This record gives sequence, structure tokens and C-alpha cells, in this order.
Amino acid sequence: MQGASALFAYHIALEEGTVTVPTPPPPERFNPFGETNYQAIEEPILKGKLGTNRVSHIELVHLTVTIAQEFRYQFWPVDQADSWDSQFKNLAPQQRS
Repeated sequence: MQGASALFAYHIALEEGTVTVPTPPPPERFNPFGETNYQAIEEPILKGKLGTNRVSHIELVHLTVTIAQEFRYQFWPVDQADSWDSQFKNLAPQQRS
């Protein structure tokens, strides 16, 4: 599976465009230990850290928050999570999943 993740990210990075990644909503967006395939394999490739092409932007979307499923915000090169927080941070817990 890790090889597939690397190939997937490599081919996306060749386009040098914007990629959208689904994650849980803040503050849990990523594994705190960096142990997901996205964090350990795909993200470094998408950012060009392995000497490959890189995407221009990485956006995040939080599909588990029904009213926010269409809302995307930039995660890289500038993390704009505050734009998500300003609109959705105060949702009741049952609205966040």
C-alpha cells in the first residue's frame, strides 16, 4: 500500500496544480505522531521534498462535517485553518461528525 501511496502522490505532483486532501476537522486534522501514509509518504512528495515536482497548493476538506463538505482551505504553503475555524469552529460536537 505504501508503494501505491508514493506513486499516487508522484503522479499528482507531476501536474503541479492544487490537490485537495480529505481529513478530520481541526484540531485533529492529522495523526500527532505523523504515522499516516499521507504524512509519511504522500505529503513530502506533494511538497517536492524528494526532489520531484511539487504541487502549487494543498487544500484540506473535512467531509465528516456535513455543512462544511464543500468548504476547502489552503493547508500548504500557508496554513489557512483560521478561515475554517472562523466559520465552523463553534459547531456542536454532533454537527462535527
